[in-house]
Amino acid sequence: MFNIETKLFCGIFDLGCILRFILQESFGMNHVAFDSRKIGQGDTFFALKGEKANGEYYLKDVARRGASAAVVSLEYDGPDFGMKLQKVDDVLWELQERARKRLANWHPRVVGITGSVGKTTCKEFLATLLSEKYCVGKPKGSCNSQISLPATILNFSGDEEVLVLEMGMSLPGEMARLVEIAQPDIALVTNVGLSHAGNFENLEAIAHEKMQIFNSSRLKRGFVGEGCPPCEWERFSLDRIEVGEGQVRIDDSPWIPFHLMEPQFLLNFLAAALVARELGLSWDEIASGAAKLSSPPHRFQQFDLRGVTFIDDSYNASAASTKMALNSLPDGRSIFVFGEMRELGPFSEQSHKEVGELAAQRCDVALLLGDECAPIERCMREAGKDVWRFSDRVALAEKMHEVTSAGDVVLVKGANSHRLWELIK
Repeated sequence: MFNIETKLFCGIFDLGCILRFILQESFGMNHVAFDSRKIGQGDTFFALKGEKANGEYYLKDVARRGASAAVVSLEYDGPDFGMKLQKVDDVLWELQERARKRLANWHPRVVGITGSVGKTTCKEFLATLLSEKYCVGKPKGSCNSQISLPATILNFSGDEEVLVLEMGMSLPGEMARLVEIAQPDIALVTNVGLSHAGNFENLEAIAHEKMQIFNSSRLKRGFVGEGCPPCEWERFSLDRIEVGEGQVRIDDSPWIPFHLMEPQFLLNFLAAALVARELGLSWDEIASGAAKLSSPPHRFQQFDLRGVTFIDDSYNASAASTKMALNSLPDGRSIFVFGEMRELGPFSEQSHKEVGELAAQRCDVALLLGDECAPIERCMREAGKDVWRFSDRVALAEKMHEVTSAGDVVLVKGANSHRLWELIK
């Protein structure tokens, strides 16, 4: 049993400390990791098996890096390398269950955010606003998968009053499992579109999967954006936000200083502000938080380099987010640097065609990466625009330097796996 008197008594009991100690003793861990490169002293390693790698092959490495324990499969019969090993039927299920049990015993208020685009930006905006009033926990980066979300939950300190969690899905059933783990009190769907759509039959199936976020047993409030099916939850759109010079107003709110005037940022701020109001923030607190907002890395970040305006929107791409970026281009000769969208399956041809039709209207030059960009290439050629398509980034980079001149606007966008932001570096 726990020796609470000797380990935790400091004159006055701190309930949060007691809870953290119980969780650590029960689960035998502090920080957890599933990537052997991110192990630190005393951490617990979850040896997951994936399509390309088996975490059990890295046990010696994680022990060398300081791991004190590892969770492995029942079939593992190798050495422990000095670590405490726990053998389980399913390592991923064990990771998820530990996260679920932690939240069930902890009970912070949880906001779950999903959607085809804008999840991470909305999460960052909301966490910044809520920090005006609460101790807030949020994932670093996206961390919204069946693996990274539960690991994130286990790595929170326990001091957080509100958790702002991003919840993604690529397969049917994944959202339901994340809801079981996180049980949001407030849920938000930014929008529904063809993103990570390759495993779904149609847009309706994607919408159905995302709307599972509202099945939380603890849910008290919900918000939905564009493309969501009819439902009981509050809807938001740009119709609810009025734009002035350097300021915005939501419904009948006071004017709020705000400088990110692109439509995608306005929508994300609107959604974040509505949730913040639901959690008790005043408009003054929201205005104070809004002054601290900035675009997350690789999300429509603009900067000048030797007279060229670069727009780094290369974190990811869907047809909807790409069209929004194209429509937000400032004046000037524009060059569209684009890496093919992935995980679209049967929707790839149409999605790339939609992008190509708008790019042909908005851009003067297109530099494309990947075979899936063929529809964009056709649209540009039919419009009489300059276009090149490449199979590797090196050749694309050389052409980008060749065709770019002072005064140009260069939009860089594509699937995250292309790492197109490195072209700008």
